[in-house]
Amino acid sequence: GRGPAALAARLGWPLLADINSGLRKPGAAGESEGATMSAAAVRSVPLYDLLLGAEEVAPPDVVLMAGGRLVSKRLQAFVASRSRACILVEPHGQRHDPSHSVSHRVEGSIDAVLMALAAVLPPRAPEATPQPLLALASASAALDAALDQALAPAVREGAEPPP
Repeated sequence: GRGPAALAARLGWPLLADINSGLRKPGAAGESEGATMSAAAVRSVPLYDLLLGAEEVAPPDVVLMAGGRLVSKRLQAFVASRSRACILVEPHGQRHDPSHSVSHRVEGSIDAVLMALAAVLPPRAPEATPQPLLALASASAALDAALDQALAPAVREGAEPPP
């Protein structure tokens, strides 16, 4: 849905979509279901799992999780050990939170809740203090470009990628 991408773009927050999310593919967050926001407005971090293990990342003040539990163990650990507040928006009342990291729980339609928040919260001011996690978005884009460049010859030739 459009809710996570709309709210992330509005607040200037990075979007770390778990493997089960439909927002995982670069650019998908800004293009899903007729969304009108540009891919540049949504700072997607599709390769966060690699980067969280390789870089020291400052803890976020707030983590907003949309949907069910996380699959990525690295992201689970990051959320559980680093965030000050963790808000979970989910469409059901199941309370599956083995790490006990969720501090606030909102039950309802994910898109409806997040689109409503995006409509009422003020946009992030351009001069605001930079979000430390946004550096992951740039690193993810650079890593993705390097992987595409390294694998392009093998893909063109139909050969197996190098080990």
